[in-house]
Amino acid sequence: MITKRDFEVLADKLKSNRPLSNWSANKHVQWDQDVAVIADACARLNPGFKRAKFLAACGGLFSKEESK
Repeated sequence: MITKRDFEVLADKLKSNRPLSNWSANKHVQWDQDVAVIADACARLNPGFKRAKFLAACGGLFSKEESK
């Protein structure tokens, strides 16, 4: 099972590669989709996964649609 520490490392790496606000909107959309898919996979791997906390640790989504 993936642990809290694994989620923290993954979120940190995603956050460090988050597109800057002056990048194209297409980059922001793609990043949101990628992070959402990764969050979905994490939720399947660990029933205690906290999606909102993970998304916040990634730097949040550009779309602001963080609940699913």
